[in-house]
Amino acid sequence: FADDTGTRLIQKEVAIDVVNNVPMEQLIVEALIKTDDFRSPLPEGTQVLKTVTKDQICYVDLSKEFLNPLESVSGEVSVYAIVNSLAERAGVSKVQFSVNGKAITNYRANLDFSQPIGRNLDLIEK
Repeated sequence: FADDTGTRLIQKEVAIDVVNNVPMEQLIVEALIKTDDFRSPLPEGTQVLKTVTKDQICYVDLSKEFLNPLESVSGEVSVYAIVNSLAERAGVSKVQFSVNGKAITNYRANLDFSQPIGRNLDLIEK
């Protein structure tokens, strides 16, 4: 989750209710979006359209709201909240993003989305 400044990640464990036929990866990203206890790192209205994991890469397709910049949360925090959370799950080492089923190459002008993205532990508040 995002810290108070929106420039760092805070590591918190949350309980996730398992729903039949819904991938755990989707439930993890939805938990980042729909939180009342912590600061969400993702723009309001963002929806998880689909998640698929293959060869240790989790493909995450999000709604167009994901592209809406958050003034108070950096783009890196938004991206690595998802990547780091999914990488905590066994079998996921990188994340490839898409929006409304279409590949995106850049996010907020400074993050390269052309390749799957691995964890960044440097953003986690110690």
